[in-house]
Amino acid sequence: MNVIIAILGVISAVLLLYGLYFGVFAVIGLPLKAVEFPETEERKHFAVLIPARNEEAVIGNLVDSLKAMDYPKDRYEIYVIVNHCTDKTEEAARAHGARILDCREDTKSKGEVLDYAFRTLKDHQEIDAYVVFDADNVVDPAFLTEMNKAIVTAPAAQSFRIGKNAEASWVADCYEVYYASQDTFYNHPKTRIGRSASINGTGWAIRKEVIEQGSFVAKTITEDFEFTIQCALQDIPIAYCSKAITKDEYCEDLKTSMRQRFRWTFGFVQNLRIYEGKLFKKAFKGSAVCLDTAMVNLLLPSITLTIVGVLLGYVVACGFMSLPVYILVQIAALWFGLSFSAFIAIAKTHRGVRRHWKGILANPLFIITWVPIMISCFFRRSLHWKPIEHGKSKK
Repeated sequence: MNVIIAILGVISAVLLLYGLYFGVFAVIGLPLKAVEFPETEERKHFAVLIPARNEEAVIGNLVDSLKAMDYPKDRYEIYVIVNHCTDKTEEAARAHGARILDCREDTKSKGEVLDYAFRTLKDHQEIDAYVVFDADNVVDPAFLTEMNKAIVTAPAAQSFRIGKNAEASWVADCYEVYYASQDTFYNHPKTRIGRSASINGTGWAIRKEVIEQGSFVAKTITEDFEFTIQCALQDIPIAYCSKAITKDEYCEDLKTSMRQRFRWTFGFVQNLRIYEGKLFKKAFKGSAVCLDTAMVNLLLPSITLTIVGVLLGYVVACGFMSLPVYILVQIAALWFGLSFSAFIAIAKTHRGVRRHWKGILANPLFIITWVPIMISCFFRRSLHWKPIEHGKSKK
């Protein structure tokens, strides 16, 4: 029993330090307003990149919203990267006014499709920066105007991401909570204190010169976090631009969500295997951003450690607490902690607590469904990327 108590004490201490590491920054950032980037007369020339595989149903909405932006029309170009489509994605994109990049290479991930686009457009002299979207997005009319301010100031930037369909189901609403939490507890405070935010899938921008000078070839199935890691390793800061708004389409049913999060989680495991040592090596040399990124990369191991701690906790508590009572106490603590943090994130990002009550209350269930995904991914060595279908044409 003494050995179990000692192990439990070590686990508790490690998890406490891990939580405090992020908690301190979150508390610092909560009372602070979002960073406002200064007005500028400079107008970067953007190449808007949209990787697309069988996105006929939604591609037109995104292209239309991009063409309706208030940014000078001669300062951006819209490229749909057609990737082995078997539907009429290319025809739909052309009909709505996009340019086409036909990627016929044997690509296994979105990151490889983007690499094709970067290589194809490298000799385009007018392009100053790239912006990346998913095909099911739409954007706010002021997106490029606000992103331009950020990209003039910083070499890379992540936009504010909200859902087109967040209120469609509890699953979709939990995605809203997930991104609100990432913005509230990481992207916002890191940008406020001059560190680096995280790229989270869509609505992000990076200067062309950074792509040309650095090494940004994706090796994993989650190119967004891998680019975040590569930026950290190459001392390229990422800003969080809360006024550039991307509207995303979330998964509405649990089955599709599980498949999508399986892909995300496997990508995290890949990044853990490939980059964690490099991140900590540079962190020990004084890179605070690499330390931040390495700690984010330890999220899955920390969840695993939490599960082990809960199991060991019952061994210690079984002498004065029955199993049903212990389970109820753990569930109550989990539900309160995760729902309360979800409430703070939704409130901080002004999404509307009443509108997103389903996501706030169901957030613990959403996280719990991640556990079997995480355990499975630790034992896999490969996973083939498959696009998530978007059967509805939402605006």
